[in-house]
Amino acid sequence: MAGVSDPWQVLGIGPTRDVEAIRQAYLNQVRQNHPDRFRSDPVRYRQQEERMKHINLAYQEALASA
Repeated sequence: MAGVSDPWQVLGIGPTRDVEAIRQAYLNQVRQNHPDRFRSDPVRYRQQEERMKHINLAYQEALASA
């Protein structure tokens, strides 16, 4: 998977080097978008799986730049 174009936008925060702020933004996105919240809707479940891949990649990129 290619890199995320703007990890800050995916995480919903502005560019920062504060690891704790990055972590909190990541956890907020996970809580909102985790596929297990959408088990009853198979289509939405698959969409959220893809969304979580982007969130995880954005988190890794944000931490790498911190």
